[in-house]
Amino acid sequence: MRIALTVAAVAFIVTVGGCADRASRVHQKVEDRLTEYYAYRYVRRVTDPIAFQVHRGQQPSVDLLRSNRIALVEVIPHDGGERRALYEDETIAPPCDGMITGVRYAHGIGLFFPTNISQPDIQVRVNYSCELGGDSVHIHVVVPNPLLVAEEP
Repeated sequence: MRIALTVAAVAFIVTVGGCADRASRVHQKVEDRLTEYYAYRYVRRVTDPIAFQVHRGQQPSVDLLRSNRIALVEVIPHDGGERRALYEDETIAPPCDGMITGVRYAHGIGLFFPTNISQPDIQVRVNYSCELGGDSVHIHVVVPNPLLVAEEP
């Protein structure tokens, strides 16, 4: 009985460890494909104009946010006050398997990992800070999974 329990425990640890290794390899692949080229092509061309409007005190239209697949626009006050969501649509956010900030090859991007390699869309967060000491703006946008789009030319 004791041997059977030990074998079962070892099998469980090996299986769970193998899953964790597989997930970390997927995470690494996705992160490596999220480059400055990808960020410009799929992310910043959508989020930069919205951040510019928010920093100027304007509210982007809901139609603009929806058509650009924005999941969240939030403002973080410079003085440490409470975060406030200017817009939020959780219904479009794809499932994720954790998140990292500081993507190695794309400045200012936070990455929500897909739950599997073939997931068509992922969510990324772009952080914008005002150089004049103003509020920070974080924009979450749904974009194509970088593993499923053509690499940069």
